Amino acid sequence: MKSCRAMKSQILALLGNRQLRMTPSDLERELCQGCSQSPKKEIRSLIKAMVAEGSLRYTNHFNTTHLELNYDRPIQVSERIILSPPTDSRTDSDPNALCIKIDPGSAFGIGDHPTTRLSLRGVDIVMNDALKKRCWDRVQALDIGTGSAVLAMAAVGLGAASAVGIDIDPTALHEAGKNIQLNGMAHKIKLTTDSLESLGDSIYSLVMANLRPPTLKRLLPVIEKVSTPEAFWVFSGCREEALERMTAILPKKRAEIFWKAKSCGWAALAARYERR
Repeated sequence: MKSCRAMKSQILALLGNRQLRMTPSDLERELCQGCSQSPKKEIRSLIKAMVAEGSLRYTNHFNTTHLELNYDRPIQVSERIILSPPTDSRTDSDPNALCIKIDPGSAFGIGDHPTTRLSLRGVDIVMNDALKKRCWDRVQALDIGTGSAVLAMAAVGLGAASAVGIDIDPTALHEAGKNIQLNGMAHKIKLTTDSLESLGDSIYSLVMANLRPPTLKRLLPVIEKVSTPEAFWVFSGCREEALERMTAILPKKRAEIFWKAKSCGWAALAARYERR
């Protein structure tokens, strides 16, 4: 039988990567698959404890009880990134983790959308592995369609020297500015409503975009232009069934995809870009 910690991690992963809601019974059946002995009693006890501690919550939809992740408390969305509401003052999280506080404004939520979580996982992987191996000590990041600025903050929090977030929605930028101030990153992140095409001679070694494939396809020539000769891209925003189509629009021989992931019907990728 799995340890309590392993089962807890599996519960968080199942609820965080499911497109459909799960009832407690659904979750029990999923966790019991492949077990020689039925651990239902232990599972029910663990679910009850996780609800009590606030990591899970019960919701009611059409008179049916479901279990969901509770985004009113800190949630770990990648190996090193935790998203937290601004009112949470707990200090018991992993000291090696990056805790980003997000104020749920009118333009965007608190990072609970699957494409946001996927993008954050991609940024974590790039910053932890690819950039470290190349010993880049001054990563300049660009967040296209920045929204809440969570990707820009993740890049800076994980070591990028600076970031620029662009968005055509002034309400989004207003809320992004509040989030950046909340996390003490105003000196490293610049926000602008300028278009991608107007960035001039600025170049970036990490480009992040959570955009639908048609928009990404239209912007790719400009993304190449503003990327350093060796750069990394993290793209999300496409449905799971469109991942291969999004892969196909990347420039052949110049972009090497090294990470793909899917969650709740959505998908993301990370690629190394090399201008030849």
